[in-house]
Amino acid sequence: MKTHGSLKTIGVVAAELSISRWKLAYLIERRVVPDASARVPGRRLFTETDIQQIREALRAYTKDSADTAVASRGGDDAEARSS
Repeated sequence: MKTHGSLKTIGVVAAELSISRWKLAYLIERRVVPDASARVPGRRLFTETDIQQIREALRAYTKDSADTAVASRGGDDAEARSS
């Protein structure tokens, strides 16, 4: 496990969040989740506060994604009316 004191690398954080390192990097790049508050050349280093903020952003992101999917299908009421 790559940690630097209480700081964790993107791979460690991604594993804790059960997502791939590449997906986490993509979500950071797209500004869906916050970036690390610390950096050393070539590395993002995340604090526990960073990780908690990412967890919250992921919850909001997955909820928004689910809401968008339901809305694109016409909502739950559209299914009931068509039956």
